[in-house]
Amino acid sequence: MIPVTFTRFLGVAAGLAGINPAEQATFAASGIAAPTQLINLDGSGLWMAWELSRSRSSKSDQCEVTIANLSPLVRAQLFAAWQATRSTPFGFPMALYLGWDRQLTLAFSGEVYDLIPSRRVGVDVHTVIRMGEGYKSVERNADAPTVHTYSAGQGAVIWGLLVYCFTQLGLRVDPAQQPVVEAAVVATPLPVDGQISLEGETREVLDGLVASLGLEWKVIDGLVVFMRQGVTASAQGSAAMLLDAAHGLLSWEETDGGGIRVDALAQPQARPGDQFVVIDSFGAPLGALYRCESVSMSGATDHTSIMTIDGRPSVPL
Repeated sequence: MIPVTFTRFLGVAAGLAGINPAEQATFAASGIAAPTQLINLDGSGLWMAWELSRSRSSKSDQCEVTIANLSPLVRAQLFAAWQATRSTPFGFPMALYLGWDRQLTLAFSGEVYDLIPSRRVGVDVHTVIRMGEGYKSVERNADAPTVHTYSAGQGAVIWGLLVYCFTQLGLRVDPAQQPVVEAAVVATPLPVDGQISLEGETREVLDGLVASLGLEWKVIDGLVVFMRQGVTASAQGSAAMLLDAAHGLLSWEETDGGGIRVDALAQPQARPGDQFVVIDSFGAPLGALYRCESVSMSGATDHTSIMTIDGRPSVPL
């Protein structure tokens, strides 16, 4: 994955997908829908504001979107549709797209866990939508299979077990992650043959099993992905994201342990586990390479879109 880098920060663009039945059907069929109705590319559409946070933890990421002055009919239909799906396994997914210069990129997708259809703010009526990535899986757990037979080096067997366990949580694993898992299994000193005990709640078992392979897991854009040394498999070997004055860098400060905290104009494709480089105003790189530990974004269609990235020293993989 080579992250998109914006060179023209000319006006905030935003869109929200999943707000109508057609987009919900797209979610059900293939995962993530693109916005088709609620789009504001140049500030002339409905006012939208957002706050989102992502971290390298397997805990659910969070996003809150506020929209001003949706029609009473749309507010009522949206609230009724969300209420109708609250008890279903599928839930009510939505996706936030952000960008600049009339170009949109997926910034966050997740399941809606709180929806306030109407909140008076002066002369406006705000609709507040709160969603979490993998939120349903936090509430819905299951017992893991207690015993599973394996042979050392059989990466496909462990891969199948991981896929099964994540399915128990209602989560899908990115198929492109299989080579990463199989390589980790081969590199892990397991006994030649034996049985693996998976007792307890599935989420806790998965944390331990994945960690035993030297990996971490995370839900990003609706799919489970794996990280090695804090870097996502999709980012390994790809070009690092560049942050300098020409690419949105606003300020930076050093943090403990050789880390860095960067404020910049938002690049919505930034994800935990991505690698990035920071170039100061003198054209000199700060450190060599950092990995994104957490990223938060906030903004509004009538103002600007900002991100804060906490990074730690990294090495190319």
